[in-house]
This record gives sequence, structure tokens and C-alpha cells, in this order.
Amino acid sequence: MNRETKHFFLNLPLYTLNKVYDGKVHCVQIGANDGQMADPLYPFLSQNKWSGVLLEPHPLYFKRVQALHAERDDIITLNVGASDAESEMTLHYLAEEHEELYRENARGCASFDRERMVEALLKERPEAEDHVAEVTVPLRPLKDILAEQKITRTDALVIDTEGHELSVLAGADLASLRPKVAIVENNTRQNKRQIVKIFKDLGYNCFSHMSELVAFSPEMPELSMSDVFEAAEISRK
Repeated sequence: MNRETKHFFLNLPLYTLNKVYDGKVHCVQIGANDGQMADPLYPFLSQNKWSGVLLEPHPLYFKRVQALHAERDDIITLNVGASDAESEMTLHYLAEEHEELYRENARGCASFDRERMVEALLKERPEAEDHVAEVTVPLRPLKDILAEQKITRTDALVIDTEGHELSVLAGADLASLRPKVAIVENNTRQNKRQIVKIFKDLGYNCFSHMSELVAFSPEMPELSMSDVFEAAEISRK
């Protein structure tokens, strides 16, 4: 399945929210990167005027996403990562000066796990280990970050943290935040089982699509397939 098809399926629940709430949708994103590349929220934030809180711990990527939404008062961008406790960690990433050597997907990729980062880049270049840089970034529990922003509920939660997902969820108060849909990227089978349990214990229905987990709360609006396709602007023949 190519990237476009994957993103289409992942975006279907977001199209549904957009249609039901007429574009008045709030989102929380952990690991916003530059705010555009392979970002399921970007078309909704840019074209449908969704509001939200976007977290990106890497200072370079944060500058990019901050600049992208600089004119929007209803989009809060924060240079911090989410975890289970307040701390600092070393983030490993593809150095900016080597970005042009790699496919677009690798640019902006970062992980707290250096081996994971190197392994991903080695698929493209044998000298990849020399292209990995590091930076120390601040981390805080998501529930504390959102409390400071006076955010108590959200409609969509998107987490893409390259292996740090369980720690992000451990620092979140999902029972209170109660997103209608959550999209969590995860490439580890063991972690995926634990993530599914977290959401199922709160009454969510969970589906796995490639490396993504999609969880729907009982409050998620239900639409017919015809309505969903219409929301996704697929033309009727």
C-alpha cells in the first residue's frame, strides 16, 4: 500500500469529525515535526481551520511548525515533548546538513532510541550512523501541559513519537481528555498490545492499520459509508 492510500484511510475518521462538527474541531498532536510532512492533521488545520495544541520537542522542527502556524491564534505550538514525568532526554535525528541525501520521509525523523534511528537510516545509506545528530529536549506529562493551556477535552489525539508512545500515554489523563478519535503510530508488536489495552479499558474500539492504531470512543459520531466518502470529498459517479 502506498503512502497516499495509507494516509487516506487514516484520514477517514478525521474527515468524519470535520463533517459532523462543520470544521469546528479541536486536536492535540504529540510529535508535530514540521507540521506538514506526512501529517494527517495538516490539511484540516490549514484548510478547515481546526484549532489545537501541537507539541514538538526538537528545536529545529519546532521552528518550522511554529512558523507554519504563526498567524493562527487558535493553534498553540509548544517546544516540549510529552512523557510520563518531567525530565530531559536525548533526541536522535537526521542532521540537517545530511537531509538532502535521504528520501523525504527520513527528513525530520527523530527518536529517543538511537539504534532505532540508525536502523531506519541504514536502509538508505551505509554511512547513516555518521549522519545522526543529537539534542537534549525537555519532557513533561501531557496532562500538565494541557492543564496549563486550560485544555480539558479534545476531539482528535495524534501521537507520533517513534517508540515513546507508552510513556506519552502514561502521562496523559485520557479518561478526562476523552478524544473522540486517537491515532497512534507504533511499530512494536508488544507496545501495540499495551496501547490497545489502555484504550479498550476506557471503552474505545481499536483498529490496526499498518503501523498505526486508530481508537474510537463511544462518543465518535457514526456516519454511513456514503456520508464518510462525501466528507472525504470523493466525487459521486
